[in-house]
Amino acid sequence: MKTILTLLFAFAILTACQNAAEKETESIINIEDQNLTDSDLNLSAEAQKGKAIFAICLVCHDTELDSTLAPPMRNIQKRYKFSYPKKEVFIEKIAEHTKAPTKENSIMMMAVKTFGVMPALPLSDEYLHNIGSYIYEGEFPFPCKHMKAEIAKDPDSKHAKMMQKMLDENCED
Repeated sequence: MKTILTLLFAFAILTACQNAAEKETESIINIEDQNLTDSDLNLSAEAQKGKAIFAICLVCHDTELDSTLAPPMRNIQKRYKFSYPKKEVFIEKIAEHTKAPTKENSIMMMAVKTFGVMPALPLSDEYLHNIGSYIYEGEFPFPCKHMKAEIAKDPDSKHAKMMQKMLDENCED
């Protein structure tokens, strides 16, 4: 059943990505027309553009869903920044993995073990650069709902105990 759901979501992602890529030449993101928060004003122009198209990523990385298909963006940001602290290298590695993800080039082995390898996404270099900029610069909420769901799957595991400690420190109720 999980395989069927994963395939359906991968198809939805690929369809959304293809539609976005087709419309890319028609739409220029106008930052002045966006509803920006105070934290958004600190984002570079590229990151603001990335935020505007970030919904593509939330098909799988939305931690508010009851069943997540991929790791939380906060965790991805933290892991990639640890491995690639320089912004341009960070963006390059995010783009490389998004275009051609494999188990071998993944730096998030627990995520691969939990969710499998993500499908390759046919996004333009410009889209990937902007999304990578947003992931690097953006602020992502602590994934409380996601962590609760993961803990419930195997509450006695060492990983669940580690997540429970982080949940207790960062989330209410």
